[in-house]
Amino acid sequence: MRRMEMIRDYSQKKFINEVDYLVCVDADMKFMDEVGVEILSDVFGTLHRAFYGASRTQFPNERRKASAAYIPPDEGDFYYSGSIFGGTVEGVYKLTNFCHHEMMTDKKNNIEAIWHDESYLNKYFLYHKPTKVLSAEYHWENYPGVGTIIKKKRFVLIRKNDTAIRNK
Repeated sequence: MRRMEMIRDYSQKKFINEVDYLVCVDADMKFMDEVGVEILSDVFGTLHRAFYGASRTQFPNERRKASAAYIPPDEGDFYYSGSIFGGTVEGVYKLTNFCHHEMMTDKKNNIEAIWHDESYLNKYFLYHKPTKVLSAEYHWENYPGVGTIIKKKRFVLIRKNDTAIRNK
């Protein structure tokens, strides 16, 4: 839950003087194909593989009105993955600053959004549209029952036991 704060802080203290773009990727992702400058823009978001082509009523957005991450059921174009996002240092700073601020607002009210930082990222993209949207080929998961809708899988999620991790 603190990665948005860390990315925000490093963006202003370190990255702003060193790079033009930041690409933020979860540690449990594996490169499976080429990824290049085609992903770069002011701010990019990536479609979540599990909700690729789903209707907004199926998106797992935060539905509790008390949460700063709340998204009404009739809003939202896509459901974005928190596993890969990025853009210019300034663009990523704005995104992560918003997410961190909203998380701290919820924390003061003893609320934790349903999908943690991904819920806040989706709220940000609802009102601050990404300048580029990456398809689910940049966030895929190979497991039984998943169709072959995506032919080129650039980043693939490595399977882990989520239940065991979350119950520690």
